[in-house]
Amino acid sequence: MKRRFKITIGEKTYEVEVEETTTPEPEAVPPPYIGPPKILTEPPKRIATPRPVAPTPRRVEAPKPPTPQPQQTQTQPPEAAAAVVGETVKAPLPGVVVSINVKEGDRVKQGDTLLVLESMKMENSLAAPRSGVVKRVLVQLRASVQHGDPLIILE
Repeated sequence: MKRRFKITIGEKTYEVEVEETTTPEPEAVPPPYIGPPKILTEPPKRIATPRPVAPTPRRVEAPKPPTPQPQQTQTQPPEAAAAVVGETVKAPLPGVVVSINVKEGDRVKQGDTLLVLESMKMENSLAAPRSGVVKRVLVQLRASVQHGDPLIILE
């Protein structure tokens, strides 16, 4: 394809004819039109994918003869016995403790915030399940906890 141009240098004008030797690149093609966006009238449904269950190998051990143990007057340490008396507040999800709003001996009402867990960049307040007194705080600030870990014991 030949093209003609006028070029002025200083006060002199030149007519130039240029021939293109490479093939021109195609223009950017717009994406195809797929129609207007769909408006959902109900929430999307979750698809449950069953996971394969691998059989666990069983290990058989020979029975061991019972060994005599000395008799103990107390079966549990005092702290463990105290934990049984109160209600244990457990972690509802894994996360990191970012604030503890109570200390041992505090009276709390049902619904009061005991502590705050951060999980997946969201802060989750953990409320007291019932009214009572905080017997023990079992976690520290910035502690990492798993689902079901005990956090606080209420009397």
